[in-house]
Amino acid sequence: MEALVSSCVVLPCSFKYPAQQQPSDRIKAIWHMKNNWNDIIFHKDSTRVKDSFKGRTKLIGSLGKSNCSLEIDEVKNHDNGPYCFRVELETSPKDKYSFVGNCVSIKMIEQASKPELQAEQSVPEGQPAVFKCSVRHTCPSHQPTLSWSHTGKIIMSYKDIGHGSWEAESVLSFTPTKEDDHSSITCTVKHHGNVTGEITATHPIFVKEQPTLNHILIPVIAGLGAALLVGLLCFFIVKRYKKRNVANPEMTMASPQLPSISISGDERTGENIIVVCSSFHTCPYSEPTITLNGIEGSDEIKNESMKDGLWKITLTRTDLSLPQSCLPPAASSIFQSLSQEGPNVKKKRKDLSLPQSCPPPAASSIFQSLSQEGPNVKKKRKGKFT
Repeated sequence: MEALVSSCVVLPCSFKYPAQQQPSDRIKAIWHMKNNWNDIIFHKDSTRVKDSFKGRTKLIGSLGKSNCSLEIDEVKNHDNGPYCFRVELETSPKDKYSFVGNCVSIKMIEQASKPELQAEQSVPEGQPAVFKCSVRHTCPSHQPTLSWSHTGKIIMSYKDIGHGSWEAESVLSFTPTKEDDHSSITCTVKHHGNVTGEITATHPIFVKEQPTLNHILIPVIAGLGAALLVGLLCFFIVKRYKKRNVANPEMTMASPQLPSISISGDERTGENIIVVCSSFHTCPYSEPTITLNGIEGSDEIKNESMKDGLWKITLTRTDLSLPQSCLPPAASSIFQSLSQEGPNVKKKRKDLSLPQSCPPPAASSIFQSLSQEGPNVKKKRKGKFT
């Protein structure tokens, strides 16, 4: 068995003898060294005890109940034994027994072992938490004491774990608060005697905050506030677009406006002429198509935002060479059309008037049209020359 140096150790012992059971005062108990029966470490007569054990040994059991357990206090590092028990009965000079076949040796421990602290990694706020601290020892007659760095309800217990070893356990229970979060708790052990070694054990405390009414209301209020904000934003966006439609009737017209056309440049033969055709619309993702037929030249198409959702598409054709001073040339026609997709599109056409000095050639026509696809499209033509 083991013993902690500077503390005490109890050698557990029980015995039986063939004679009739006797009271304690008629039984003589002796503990001696195995190799020398006269080398006594315990005896009723203290004068017969070895000097190095005087005052350090005593029986802690009841001989009348066949308990011969011996305590050795202030254990020295050389108190390793082996030790044997001998019983002498006063009933007869022959009733003497030495249990040399059941002697005990001691293994010395120079330093105390660290106490063991058990606890949950995190504890809930407002609910009782339990912490356990335990330590093994060899001296039940002088139990070690265990103390805590935190206040609370403490329950101590001791138990025999066999082979001359005992265990002392302290259970601390308390209700953790927010202030205990990220703190620590320490268990300290104090052995009998001048014992050295690790005497403390520390464990961190993490407190889980309990959900309160605020934890429920705050997310709900935040969600409702976000939903209300989005709803108000959508409301004002719709309201704004409705105002735009009222302020711009052309945005809700069943048919597009008449396109506008202009011609600029010198009328002399061979000079560059610029023809510009433009129209307003409200659909930048499916813009109208402008086409000029019967006149050669390079085109430039531009689609630009005006205001309040109104867009303007413009086709510019340049590098036109016209004979003499007449627009358009003979056997030619200028045809401009604006087409858009949609189920309710109507078509409009606008004529280009010629100067009086240039009557239109035969079999030619000059007109401008706006065309869109759709089942309800109407076509209009104005000022046709034949």
